[in-house]
Amino acid sequence: MFCSNSGKNTKPLIVNILSIGSTAFIKRLGTYCASKAAAHLLTQSIKQDLEEKGIKVIGVYPGYVNTEMSQDVTHVEKASPESVATSICQGIEAGDQIYLHQNHIFAGHKI
Repeated sequence: MFCSNSGKNTKPLIVNILSIGSTAFIKRLGTYCASKAAAHLLTQSIKQDLEEKGIKVIGVYPGYVNTEMSQDVTHVEKASPESVATSICQGIEAGDQIYLHQNHIFAGHKI
């Protein structure tokens, strides 16, 4: 369904929100990191599969974000959801994978 409708958009793009836990182990969150690593591999696979159809796929890899999920985490600086959204928009414009750490954007591989 998605792919059949994507031709109507001149620049179709899929943005998958993952986690820095996709690429690095976080103490006491092994299961979470493993599931995010699987989602990262799926994102990379979909990226390759859809590239030939002109659909770009971008992964977003934030650290801790100040949400209900991280409310009990107090020992680290957390990004605001708004700053993450702004960073995603900036990454899309730059055409990069997006890695976020304490409100700093690190561009990854060009998409």
